[in-house]
Amino acid sequence: MDEKRKVLLWLGGCQVTEFNINFEKYDEVVFIDALKYICWEVESFFSQKDINGFAINAAISENAITATFNEASDSDYSFLEGYEVKRPNNISVVNSSTVQTMGFSDVLSLVDLASSSLSIVCAISSLSSILCEHVLSNTDDGSVDEFYLLQKDYQTNVALDDALFKLMRSRFYVPKAPLKCSSGKYFSHYLFSSIKLKAALRDKVEEALKFENESLKSKLSQKEKEYEILSTNFENFKSKLTLQMERLLQQAEVMQSTQVDILTKLSEEFIEKTSSLESQINKLVKESNTCTEAAIDEFMTKVLERVEVVTTQFSDNVIKAVDTASSQLIDKLDSTEKRTKALVSSSHTNTIKQIEDYSSVRNFIDSGQKPLNFHGWPISPDIAVRIVTMLSTAQYHGVLEFGSGTSTALIGRIIKRLIQDGVYEKAIPFFSFDHNEMYFERTKELLRAHEVMKFVTLNHCELVKEKFNDTDFLYYDCRDVINNFGQLFNNMKPKLLVLVDGPPGSTDPHARYPAFPMILQEINHNEFDLDFLVDDYNRREEKEVVEKWKRDAANAGLSSENEVVTSEKGFSIFSVRCKK
Repeated sequence: MDEKRKVLLWLGGCQVTEFNINFEKYDEVVFIDALKYICWEVESFFSQKDINGFAINAAISENAITATFNEASDSDYSFLEGYEVKRPNNISVVNSSTVQTMGFSDVLSLVDLASSSLSIVCAISSLSSILCEHVLSNTDDGSVDEFYLLQKDYQTNVALDDALFKLMRSRFYVPKAPLKCSSGKYFSHYLFSSIKLKAALRDKVEEALKFENESLKSKLSQKEKEYEILSTNFENFKSKLTLQMERLLQQAEVMQSTQVDILTKLSEEFIEKTSSLESQINKLVKESNTCTEAAIDEFMTKVLERVEVVTTQFSDNVIKAVDTASSQLIDKLDSTEKRTKALVSSSHTNTIKQIEDYSSVRNFIDSGQKPLNFHGWPISPDIAVRIVTMLSTAQYHGVLEFGSGTSTALIGRIIKRLIQDGVYEKAIPFFSFDHNEMYFERTKELLRAHEVMKFVTLNHCELVKEKFNDTDFLYYDCRDVINNFGQLFNNMKPKLLVLVDGPPGSTDPHARYPAFPMILQEINHNEFDLDFLVDDYNRREEKEVVEKWKRDAANAGLSSENEVVTSEKGFSIFSVRCKK
């Protein structure tokens, strides 16, 4: 780092030649005064002492204005209108003129504060206080190394006013012994203290950390209370669910009892009707001596027909009654099941969210790691665990991701941790794509928050028209990026992990299909291994995409296999292996 130039800025007065100061330590001295002859004397002094400096003939005021400058018989008492100082009776104004002044901002602009170490001498007592206030209010701490300020009545026992003194102390300036000119005038001397600044910054950081820690403790305490309430509510829910199931079983028993009652009633009606028929048959038998054979045959035919009608009616009534009761029971069971599932799902989701929040706050307090939540984002925790395992054990050479989000920050953190643990010597290439600008910016913020921006190449790619197997798709405009990604693995057999979680399924039928054929077209290696992690595999469309990939792999002369993993939303690992 280059050493800063030392610059001395001297404002007003003829005390330059009277001031006991080492001018040789400054790389440049700038002198400003309203009296021309004093500027000439100072330039002559600079020349004699071989001092690198120059003088500017100008009056100085807080802001650049047009004002009257009054020259006194003693130059020390010359003053600008509005900045008059108390002068002895024997000192009078000998000349007045209208001048254009330099404001404090104009004065400071003469020095490049970024590359300079600045010292300021103010030999105009009426300006000392307001000059300091302006400089300290418009520059960073430490921009000015030291101030020499002419005291108001030039006496050693009179310091600056209390307000300015407090301001100087608040900006980490330490008062030193006043400097005395050969004429007997005194300058207050203030030196910037970097030690006090560092101590103040440390105190401020400690105070901020203390406040943040207290805030986190309060949040943690609140989360613990919420967790206790949640646990109690969940137990109450279980009790209500158990009671509801018991009532449902009781209703089922009542329904079964009702069916038995219906069957009993129908059976009694059947018995009653068959008894009536039996009576008629007995009557016929008794009267058989007087009836012809044809009459008996006709009567028996009618009896048999009546028996068949009664039996059929009985059977239909039994079936109808049983079907009606069963349908009512099944409808009630289905309705109760749906309500129960909805209630369990809602409680389950809320429980997991509360546990994640609780764990995140505790983890931040214990280790300082920022929370990385999974629910509400595309990736679920079970897939996250599998990604950690695969990256930690499989020694991948690079990662591609279609659709960014929590998984992007997660993989960035995994890569960073594996480098720290010595698993990888350096960061492996990780390219991620997203077409939605809002989610792209959210992912960038997430990467910055977790300090993993340098481990991820995040690409915003619009969706463009692509054609594969005579079918049009809207897909990421990422061909060139994938090709550049492939160039990183020349002269080697890369093993690549590919996450496929975009674009959205609503974009096109089989919207995520282009990932594999595009990689085949853009990464032209004779040998490579690919592991595709397919999210949302429970959906029929994702399963159909994997089937298409199997056919593409076979047509390209590559072997493939698909491992289906049970998870919250379902996912599979579709692996493609080159032929040896």
